[in-house]
Amino acid sequence: MEVKRFRFYREHKYVIDMFMDFHQLVARCDFRDQQQVDKVITEFDKIVVLIECHAEHEDKAILELLKSKGSDVYKNNYQDHRDQHVFLLRMIDDLKALSALTDDDERISKGYTFYLDYTEYFGDSLKHMHAEETLIMPELHRLCTDEELMELGRKTYDMMTPMEILHMIRALFEHFNADDITKFLSELNYLEPEKLAAVWNDISELMPSELEQSLRKGLNVVPSQEKLEEDTVLYYAWEDKPDDNAEVVLTQHQRIGFEDIEKTLDTNSEQYLKQKEEYLKEYYKDGQGGVPA
Repeated sequence: MEVKRFRFYREHKYVIDMFMDFHQLVARCDFRDQQQVDKVITEFDKIVVLIECHAEHEDKAILELLKSKGSDVYKNNYQDHRDQHVFLLRMIDDLKALSALTDDDERISKGYTFYLDYTEYFGDSLKHMHAEETLIMPELHRLCTDEELMELGRKTYDMMTPMEILHMIRALFEHFNADDITKFLSELNYLEPEKLAAVWNDISELMPSELEQSLRKGLNVVPSQEKLEEDTVLYYAWEDKPDDNAEVVLTQHQRIGFEDIEKTLDTNSEQYLKQKEEYLKEYYKDGQGGVPA
């Protein structure tokens, strides 16, 4: 099964579903109830981290590649990331201010304004993602070779363990259709066939049996004999921590800053897990990490 052209942005489906879930949460929130407001604040923090992480990768990998090719198409998206960053910081401050109010009418009014602002942000983000898939991706295909595009994916997958790849697939496939799954696994098989074979038994249950059989044959995957030993539960910084011993997954760009710290720690220790969490808290402190204003 041949990989035609490497394509980015499939994860937009995952991001959009998270946006929609949060929009429903805000729409139904009784802003007089502090517990409900606390829930909105917690979930919005996750949205901010997700978006900052997503934008950082696009800036430092995808848009940087376009810039190196002399294209100006990336500029609007690059500026969008800065504008969105400022808007998100303002919304964080608005939620903090709302939380401190004691008058119910004021809380309702502030809550409604936040709902409208988030609706605006959601709409702008959809237009932004549409531009990435209809302008940025075609420009990448026009200016870049298959190998140049593959190299961006290779840099990401090369530093990921099979367990991290499994966690990523579990997060994404819930939002993918059959074509997304086919193209995603074809690209992964081209870049990291051994890692795909290592996780195949675990991901086979995430696909319809007919699709799984077709892909296994078409990609010539020889699955590992056993499923992965999941000694540690993984989670992303924008996901709920499943238990006290769970380990947060660092992105490609977050890992660069953590490498020196990691060398001083036993990766099997409780201190290691806590240090990763503290590193990320500083990285995204008050929305300051990832994309600069």
